[in-house]
Amino acid sequence: MRMQARTDKQGLTYYSFIYDHPETGKPTRIKKEDAPIFRERDKAKAWARTQDTKHAAMREAAQQRLELKSNHHDFAEYAENFTRWKKEKAPTASFNTWQTLLEL
Repeated sequence: MRMQARTDKQGLTYYSFIYDHPETGKPTRIKKEDAPIFRERDKAKAWARTQDTKHAAMREAAQQRLELKSNHHDFAEYAENFTRWKKEKAPTASFNTWQTLLEL
């Protein structure tokens, strides 16, 4: 995340923050209303570092979720396949009661 010193209508200097958008890759400025207003460069730089750390943690968590999903089975798909198989095996059976499931 980059910082840029800007001047508002009253002539006071504040810092705005620019990051690269994850989907488009274009530099995107955070709206003034969405970011805290800093008058000192050190505080603005510290806040930018915390945001970089936060986004890095979110990116790492997303990668771990994708890795976990690819390494483990999709049980929803297994349930659908089981239901389809059960219906082919006994097409007239009702799936609403435990008794009919136990009888199959």
